Amino acid sequence: MISSDYLAIWGQHKGTTCVLRLRGELDVCSRDGLRAAISSAFKRCPETLVLDLSGLEFMDCSGLSVLIWAHNVLTANCGQLLVTGCPQAARRLIRLTGAGQYLHLCPAPALHAACREATHARQRIGIASWSRDTFRLADRSAPDLA
Repeated sequence: MISSDYLAIWGQHKGTTCVLRLRGELDVCSRDGLRAAISSAFKRCPETLVLDLSGLEFMDCSGLSVLIWAHNVLTANCGQLLVTGCPQAARRLIRLTGAGQYLHLCPAPALHAACREATHARQRIGIASWSRDTFRLADRSAPDLA
């Protein structure tokens, strides 16, 4: 988990999908942490990056700029960014800036479907734990995504 005083990020890789779950405040003080977590996820060349914003309490334009950057990098490499669990204030910011025209906002069930798919894949190949494919960037008290 990457953690600052204001933002905590948990990540999990499942096949060609990476899920990053955010909790706290995404602003000018914490955007570099998110950019670092996304850059780390890019090293695995995911086809899909899911950002779960359901734990965000606040997001400003500097946080939004990181989402736009991630979207641009992924689309340039034939990938996609899915944003789920977007709080109302963050949705409003995305709408007011026009970023909603190309950011893919999806309901939370998309995240749960991705987690279920990973669980079924794990069961099919007989893996008892995702420990190799799960990374925590600091705090072990974070809930699992699956």
